[in-house]
Formats: sequence, C-alpha cells, structure tokens
Amino acid sequence: MNPYLICALLIFLGSILVVLEVFIPSGGILGIVAGTAFVYAVIHGFNEGSTTGLVVLLGSAVAVPIALTIAFKLWPKLSLIHISEPTRRYAISYAGFCVKK
Repeated sequence: MNPYLICALLIFLGSILVVLEVFIPSGGILGIVAGTAFVYAVIHGFNEGSTTGLVVLLGSAVAVPIALTIAFKLWPKLSLIHISEPTRRYAISYAGFCVKK
C-alpha cells in the first residue's frame, strides 16, 4: 500500500477520533487513540524520508485544530436528549445527540 495513503488515512482517522472525543464521553480513550494515530502517521512518514515526515507532521499539526473547530461549531447545532425506560425492572437511561431545527 502507498505509504502516503497510509499517513493520510491515519491523519484522517485521528481527526475523526478528535471530533468524536468532543461528543462521546470516553474518559480520554478516544483522545489517546487519536494521538496514537497521529504519532504513528508521523513515525511512518519519517520512515519514508525526512521531507515526508515533516509534511506529515505539518499535516497533523493543521488537522487537529481544524477537527476541533469543526467539532465546536457543530456543538451548538446539536441537542442532548435523555431517554429513559422506567418500565423495566432496572431503569435504563440513555443520552444522545440530535440536530436542532
């Protein structure tokens, strides 16, 4: 597989995980996995060459603020809903996001 494609996919995966970290309470696990994807992309880039590594490092440095900006711009457009099922023997409660109209 093309090493540039692998780096691009890892940066994309890390960016998606950063956005999900904002919306899903994972206790930081998604953030750690996102950071790992970015670090692996940079390491893989530097294994291909110093120029490739620097480009991947720059791409990662740009991708994180863009992903966070997108996440926080989406935040006000979403509404947190609470769903509970009190009819069960043990009450179950869910939380989720829906788009405001």
